[in-house]
Amino acid sequence: MSKTIKVGDLRRNSAEMIEDVQAGAEYVITNHGHEVARVVPTAADTRWTHNRDRVDEVLERVADPELAAFFEEGRRSEVRTDR
Repeated sequence: MSKTIKVGDLRRNSAEMIEDVQAGAEYVITNHGHEVARVVPTAADTRWTHNRDRVDEVLERVADPELAAFFEEGRRSEVRTDR
């Protein structure tokens, strides 16, 4: 279940929102009544992890080592949890 927070409220309550997200909550951020972003716990965002085995397999087969390193760097930056 998502909670909704206005941009102005986010500015005043960002620490509280982050604590909620760390505990598993999801937020929809709105600006003038329009959804502009979603904040979800990293573990809940499977865009980059649902096919990790396939991504690793493709990276191993890429002929250009510099290209493989480029993709690996991008993948790591998307799944970091220490931010």
